Amino acid sequence: MAILAQDSFTDANGTLITVHTPEIGGTWTYFKGTGAQPSISSNRLSFVSSGRSYYLSAVTARDVYVQVDRISGIQSTVLYARVQDTNNFYTVGILNTQLALTRKLAGTEIELALKVYSSTVTSLKLITSGDSITAVVNGNVELSVRNAELTLAGFVALGGNTGSTVVDNFEAGDYPVVSYAMGFGSGGSSMSCRNAIYDFNRRINNDGAW
Repeated sequence: MAILAQDSFTDANGTLITVHTPEIGGTWTYFKGTGAQPSISSNRLSFVSSGRSYYLSAVTARDVYVQVDRISGIQSTVLYARVQDTNNFYTVGILNTQLALTRKLAGTEIELALKVYSSTVTSLKLITSGDSITAVVNGNVELSVRNAELTLAGFVALGGNTGSTVVDNFEAGDYPVVSYAMGFGSGGSSMSCRNAIYDFNRRINNDGAW
């Protein structure tokens, strides 16, 4: 698997994300959210106000993993894959003790899978591979579903909310294609899509002004 993006957030304190240069992946480009930009603090990325999200300009992929270390964050951390624009993408997000996989298509966001996750989150990963969409927390698969509504390659992205969210060691890379979600069929599981509108990004942004 080839590494497509890598950022240890090594830079001078106070450097804004949009002027910080990752080791691999181009530049961080704002694409949604409100509030102040996150900035570098002690060679980590600290979110300072309402939820904002940024994609890496040089990375487009379809079958990809996206991961980040979560240093602290009683509020939200979000990873994105297959980002076409503000209205089309997959995400995994942790909000307080709630873990969710979501899909936004043509501006409508739905919950694909949701669970309570009360353990400390030290790492978060999103995998999009074929029609398999998977959330991995602390190295363990926690949610996995089938969804084939977004099939094009897209950007990878990172988002967070409030000054309590600090992340490090962002990485994205190619992932082998699989054609099914791990252990789940098309229905019957509590982890399957329940067809409920679930605007996760609105929740992490507090005011829904995305």
